[in-house]
Amino acid sequence: MADPSPKHLSILRSVGHVKLLARLQKYISVSLDGCWNWTGKNVNHGGYGRTMLRGKKVLAHRISYFLAHDCLPLNGELDHLCRNRLCVNPKHLELVSRRMNLLRGNSPVGISSRKTNCNNGHPLIQRPGSPQRHCQICVTTQQRERRARLRELGIKREHTERRTTSSDVGL
Repeated sequence: MADPSPKHLSILRSVGHVKLLARLQKYISVSLDGCWNWTGKNVNHGGYGRTMLRGKKVLAHRISYFLAHDCLPLNGELDHLCRNRLCVNPKHLELVSRRMNLLRGNSPVGISSRKTNCNNGHPLIQRPGSPQRHCQICVTTQQRERRARLRELGIKREHTERRTTSSDVGL
């Protein structure tokens, strides 16, 4: 998805700002919401605009970021704050970590991370030291229903043997 190689940085610098700007402007359409939409026909599988520079495919929003900041992020990703992958407006791009980019996005991981309640409306809780969140009310209900089904089938729950403590043996 991203092209963080130092080779791309040297290609961008060798082409020069004026030529890069001319190349970029040729394929930009400004929308009412402030996005600079990439109109070039070269779009990668993820929906990001790209162009060829010296025989290398370079993502258009990274060229825009380079022109605005005179650097190319090697550690991190550019997050489209507008959520429009074709946007190359450098004001809509922010350098963030991969994790932050995923959590902010519209992928299942991002959507799930923003949930505060389960599908039944109960609050999600997180146990200390555990990365997962769950609904204690739903878990308790599911456990009760499972035990009831087992009782109906005549299956007894196997109990684990209780540990012997010093108070059990009279010490």
